[in-house]
Amino acid sequence: MKKLFLFAIILMIAGSACLGSPLKGRNGSLGLDSPFFGWLDHDQSGAVISDLGINLGLGLSYRRYFGPVQTNQFNGYWAAGTVAILIPYLGVGADYVWDSGIYLGCGLIWVVPEIHGGIMF
Repeated sequence: MKKLFLFAIILMIAGSACLGSPLKGRNGSLGLDSPFFGWLDHDQSGAVISDLGINLGLGLSYRRYFGPVQTNQFNGYWAAGTVAILIPYLGVGADYVWDSGIYLGCGLIWVVPEIHGGIMF
């Protein structure tokens, strides 16, 4: 497990040598995080700025990036949502997004650390 985590960190650092560009042309997301399945929102230029959808905890999730999502770099976000439809949560974290739309990230939900990943399609 440690080798897989180290490999993921090396990939993120190696990818950051490339210049980032706005992630455009994506309308949905699927991942092992919250939201599990989501619909992406865009700014006026077409760059992804947020993700709204359903999570595996039988609730709703919203993730808002601090700026338009840039590829090949970390993108900070804040998150809010519900679990079991009624129990609220707040979170903060960062996603590293590749040109293909695949992302890997980490964050805090309340004070609990988590690692997640998925694809924006």
